[in-house]
Amino acid sequence: MNRTSLSISTRGLRAFLAVAEELHFGRAADRMGVAQPSLSQQVARLEADIGAVLFERTSRRVQLTSAGAAFLPGARRAVIEAERAARAARDAASGGAGELVIGAIGSALNGILPGLVRAFLGSSRHVRIDIRQLDTVDQLAALLDRRLDVGFVRSAQPTGALIITSVDEEPFVAVLPADHRLAAQAEIALSALAGDPFVLWPRRASTGFYDEVIALCRQQGFSPQMQCEAAGAETLLGLIAAGIGVSIQPASYANLGRAGVVFRPLTGPAPTSTLQIAHRRGNSSPVLMNFLSVVAEHTTASLA
Repeated sequence: MNRTSLSISTRGLRAFLAVAEELHFGRAADRMGVAQPSLSQQVARLEADIGAVLFERTSRRVQLTSAGAAFLPGARRAVIEAERAARAARDAASGGAGELVIGAIGSALNGILPGLVRAFLGSSRHVRIDIRQLDTVDQLAALLDRRLDVGFVRSAQPTGALIITSVDEEPFVAVLPADHRLAAQAEIALSALAGDPFVLWPRRASTGFYDEVIALCRQQGFSPQMQCEAAGAETLLGLIAAGIGVSIQPASYANLGRAGVVFRPLTGPAPTSTLQIAHRRGNSSPVLMNFLSVVAEHTTASLA
């Protein structure tokens, strides 16, 4: 083993740098807030560890030797890197640095999530954020496989491995082609869409949400005629703009502002859809805990 790499301490390096910059042991000791004999001992110990004299000392002056001059640039870099590593460790321990992989359904990406991420990064700016748009079913699998740290889902059920908490209630709205016969109305009765073909997600993508939509229609006396399935929010709105069908979706879909599509509130007490946050039980990552705190602060969720 290299004895020098094991022996040199950051304290010794800082003592050396103080003397090298002041060229005076007394002033260097004052700068470091230590007694001069202690500083001299640290420098002497460093020289012994290195096996070279770093300073030429006389009664009148202190100068760097050629060995000291050669040692100086590396000593500065070593102290800077040590300080950077210490900050990184403190940030990671407190959740101020690291990585957070977030899964999200389209309505979360176009609704509540951007504001939550912005608020989180305001206090955790050194955390790397990775956001992946996934259906609810795929998110739940990715959480279990540790490919996600946290997910925003709908109509999911807690399990022994996953904690799922409600974070937002959104009213359903009717989503219609702009030239639909009801598009000019300020609000629409869901039952008025009984004769229209519907566009929804594949059931496997979010079984609970799909069944929720079907149940709402049946409560209004009809079973929706499924004309087409869409694999994403943009695709769904594109099919509706083309006049292929209608849909009911959470109100945040209106944020996409798709040409050829209109969004209309439903009459009466509007049924709502619950946006949820999901994470693995027992995951106590400081970064995740900080993010959950931000979510709790900015929503109605109780994530304690």
